[in-house]
Formats: sequence, structure tokens, C-alpha cells
Amino acid sequence: RNRIFMLENEQIRFINDPVINASKELDWHIVFDPHRKKIWVPGDTLLLGDAKGFSIYTTSQHKKIFSPGALAITRQGTVLAASSDGKLYAVTPDDVITKIRIPATIAPKNIYRMFTDADDNIWISYPGLGLLQCRLQNDSLLSIRKFGKEEGLFNDLVNSVVTDKEGRVWIATKAGIVVLDMQKKTEGGVPAYTFRASEGLPIWRMEWGRLVKDVSDHLWYNTGNELLRFNLKEMQ
Repeated sequence: RNRIFMLENEQIRFINDPVINASKELDWHIVFDPHRKKIWVPGDTLLLGDAKGFSIYTTSQHKKIFSPGALAITRQGTVLAASSDGKLYAVTPDDVITKIRIPATIAPKNIYRMFTDADDNIWISYPGLGLLQCRLQNDSLLSIRKFGKEEGLFNDLVNSVVTDKEGRVWIATKAGIVVLDMQKKTEGGVPAYTFRASEGLPIWRMEWGRLVKDVSDHLWYNTGNELLRFNLKEMQ
């Protein structure tokens, strides 16, 4: 409960912070902010900090975000936070909090996870709908496309989303990996390729599978006790 570990210089260190310890059970989806060089943590309120310590995030106008859930950060440094009070907030790099207008079909408290990519897409994992491709336009969230079981997803709970240089979208669901080839979409839809146990993915704790891409364009996938690497340059 409420444990955050940091890997630094090949050493694992437990961050024992009073603000973290006093918070409710933390949501595991913390987000690193490359602009502020700090970590956003969803607790009772939105927290911000680093190895030196955490604090409740408060703007110069003394505004806070209560009961945050899913978090994501855009390429421009804006942090998106879905809260249990039914609001989607945006925190700009200059510390201004705004409420984002959202489609009637999306309830922020039901958002499972959010992800962003280099093309300014916002990917939302939403139970019952699947994976939603969205974009921000001014202070509004626009829903562009939905990907569900009909489009090749194993289920509608997505743990992570990664895009590669070839325009493919790699999606880790609770039942395996789905790859959408966005550059080859046709009137019939977007081609989807799958990786499951039959393709060599480890079965144990697959529901916790996560994807991450490194600077060498390798894709890493981990489950409960396995770590796999895909060389994207060799993928056809």
C-alpha cells in the first residue's frame, strides 16, 4: 500500500514520503512529467513531487484536483486528470486548471486509463466501449474513432498504448497484445494483428501486461514474471 520505488543508478530506492503515506490507497498509474521533471500521483488529491518529497498540487489561485483517477500528459506538457466527481481537468505547464468539455457518452469517473502519443492523440480505455481515439480542441475533447472487439481488441480494458514510427498502435489488453496498422486503414477498417499465448506471450498474469518503448525503438512487454522485447525495426 502506498509504496513508490525509484530506480536510480541501478539502485532501487523506496520513497518514504509523509504526504504519500497519509494519502488513500494510491492508483498505480503515476505519470512522469518531462517538463517539470517530477511525478504526478493520483491520491485523495492530485500530488506532485520527486525523490526529495511530494506535496498536494495547488495552483497560484489555490485550486486543487480532488479524487483524481486516470492521468495522462500531452506532448506540450498539459496534464489531463479524470476525477470521480465527473470532471476532466487539464493542467497547463503554467499551472492553470481548466475543465474540459467532453462528449455525453464519456463519464470521466468511468475512464480506466488514458494515454497520449506524439501525434497529439489521446487514447482512452473505457469499459463497455473499448479504446477511444480522441483529440483536444481548445477546451473540448473530441472523440474521433472507437476500437472494440469488432475491430480486433480482445477485451475493452486496455493497460497501455504505444505508437511506433511506422504509425502502428500497440495495445496491451488484459488478454494479450493487439497491433493496429493505422497507415493501412481502408473503408473496411484498420488491420489488426494479435499476439497471445499462441504467439509466445507468457500466460501467467497476462492481465497485468504493460508496454513501453525505449529510445532505441525497442518495445518492452512485461507480465507477472516475464519481460519480452520486440525489435520494431524488424517488424513487417
